[in-house]
Amino acid sequence: MDREELNVGEGQSLGLSELGRQEALLSILPESKLLKRDFENPVAQVVVDVPVLHMDRIFDYEIPQRFSDLQVGARVVVEIGARKVDGFVVGRSKYTAHMSQLRPIQRVVSNVPVLQPQILELARKVAHSHLASLNDVLRLAIPQRHARGEHDFFGIDEVPFPHWARPEIPEVLAYYEHSNQLELLGDRRIVALMHLLATHREMDVLEYAIKLMLNKNKSVLLVVPTPRQAHNLAQLISQCLPGEPVAVSTSEDSHEIRYKHFLAALYGKTRIFIGTRSAVWTPIANLGLMVMMDDLHAAYIEKRSPYVHARDVLMQRSEQEGASLLVLDHGPSIAMRATMDSQGYAISGTLKARRNMGAQILAANQFAFEGAPWSRMPDSVFKVIREGLEHGPVLVVVPQTGYLPLLACARCAEIPRCPDCDGNLEIPAPDSSLKCARCAKEFSEFTCASCGFTKMKPIRIGSHRTAQEIGKAFPRVSINLIGMNNHTQKVSAGAKIVVCTPGYEPTADNGFSAAVVLDSGYLLRSRKLESESSFLRTMARITTRVRTRRDGGKLLMVGDVSNELIDTIGKWDFEGWEDQTLVERQELLLPPASPWVEVRGIWEEIRVFLSLLRAWQRNEHRDSPPPLDSLLLGGITDLIPGIAIVGPNRIDQNTSQIFLRIAKGHEETAYQAIRTVLREGSVNGTVKGLHINTHPQL
Repeated sequence: MDREELNVGEGQSLGLSELGRQEALLSILPESKLLKRDFENPVAQVVVDVPVLHMDRIFDYEIPQRFSDLQVGARVVVEIGARKVDGFVVGRSKYTAHMSQLRPIQRVVSNVPVLQPQILELARKVAHSHLASLNDVLRLAIPQRHARGEHDFFGIDEVPFPHWARPEIPEVLAYYEHSNQLELLGDRRIVALMHLLATHREMDVLEYAIKLMLNKNKSVLLVVPTPRQAHNLAQLISQCLPGEPVAVSTSEDSHEIRYKHFLAALYGKTRIFIGTRSAVWTPIANLGLMVMMDDLHAAYIEKRSPYVHARDVLMQRSEQEGASLLVLDHGPSIAMRATMDSQGYAISGTLKARRNMGAQILAANQFAFEGAPWSRMPDSVFKVIREGLEHGPVLVVVPQTGYLPLLACARCAEIPRCPDCDGNLEIPAPDSSLKCARCAKEFSEFTCASCGFTKMKPIRIGSHRTAQEIGKAFPRVSINLIGMNNHTQKVSAGAKIVVCTPGYEPTADNGFSAAVVLDSGYLLRSRKLESESSFLRTMARITTRVRTRRDGGKLLMVGDVSNELIDTIGKWDFEGWEDQTLVERQELLLPPASPWVEVRGIWEEIRVFLSLLRAWQRNEHRDSPPPLDSLLLGGITDLIPGIAIVGPNRIDQNTSQIFLRIAKGHEETAYQAIRTVLREGSVNGTVKGLHINTHPQL
């Protein structure tokens, strides 16, 4: 093995953390020795599946004669200590730096090279940028093997691909600035964020882009948030491109189907691959274009370490493989817009198109009322619904499902909690008793723990109660209640009222004549950094369901929403809002202008972690930082040059949290320091319980 390939950086494998530098380690590496056998390259370089950071390196194993045809990228089983563990072969050589007898490979699980070189390189870069081990990333990247699926796949006959002529430029592109960049797809790498107009759909652009790629015999990877969207998109593409094989891989598909489609991409038997977040790792032959839709969707974030966002993987992969990346959104994308200054284009509708191709946006406070203007359903709600019903269906969106999902004491406004599990109390249905939303315990009566009062008032009204109230106001109109348990994707034309929660808005034939969003201010009360982005995304999605203002379409927002956000939706100016928000983030040193790292775990381990960081500073810079306790009083304090502590916060009885804010220009040094400390703490087990998130949801 080459010395560079050994990758024992930061001294973790040799117990020499005090040396601190890679060149110091390389100077003491033993000489490589030649291993002679009856076949070439008898040394396998293996990445083992061991979930500790200090084992995140390559190990040498001897390849027995019976495995002489072992392929790089194959799955194997090897011994580590007294255990047998899985691993991937990432190289073969005739040399090894291991002076004693090499252990043999125990078993070849499959000789299919599932780990391709470009995916290994991508996984290494993602692991590096997310302060994670390579093994953590490879678990996300490579699907489970399915023996029967593998056997069946290799029995499938080769089918030639159809030829597709270069497509005509679609008329919809005339409504966008910088859309001429899409005509260059396939000729050079393009990175673009496209803010779709309200009347346009992803397929209006995708059909053209995919045919451009296929005309040049290049492959396309399409990533969507949910399995339902993946299968719907596959159906649409198959209708547009009859005879072209389309592979789909989602979490709802069986292991057999997912593995077969993975192999189809690996061996070039499909040029179109559609999937959810795990699809970003698929090794696709001759990849030319990657497309991501609705990149703000929470489903794109991995739920376990290293909490990778699919968008970050696609950005890295685009740069590494030279494939184009197109992000299609109806709303804003701060993360993508931040990259447009250094690379790529923002493709937005022209001023005239944005003005004409969306619904009329109204706010409840713009009306003159006979009744109370700030009630939950002021007169304007009934006015818009009544006028809308004269021309077609009306959509009513409520932030929460249920009947009365949140209640409070009618006297002191204290929100009652369950005495057993501390969950919220709710009334789930009209005739139901008070019930805990978490543990389902029922309460026959209520007494406020603070003031002793026995009556309650609703704080939030759910979709079921809203449908009931609207039904009373419009007794002769059909009311359709849509949600998780009744997800109708499309409704017919005709006078009806559809009540739903965000994310479950159906489409209507010819569009809804009007839409009303009740309690819209609640959509901004998450206290998350991206709450405004999420609000605009939700409102943009609702707007796409409504007819244009030229066709009489109206969208009414009821609730405490700033005029700035209302104007952004009304003007469909997401690019302008993104630019302004990025300026504010830069001034406040918030992501993406300044990287933040979340460190979560038990308080004792967090203190050890911070102490190790300070020790690293002393070794590197020969200076003495202030006492640790003086930095843990809350607020924002400098820990070491380039890293400030934000916090600490106590999450629960056993879990604490701090954020590390990285100063601009110090990213690589700061990440190197954190990585070194995590490796050192992994060796002695002092920080093994910490969870590190380099892209936290602030």
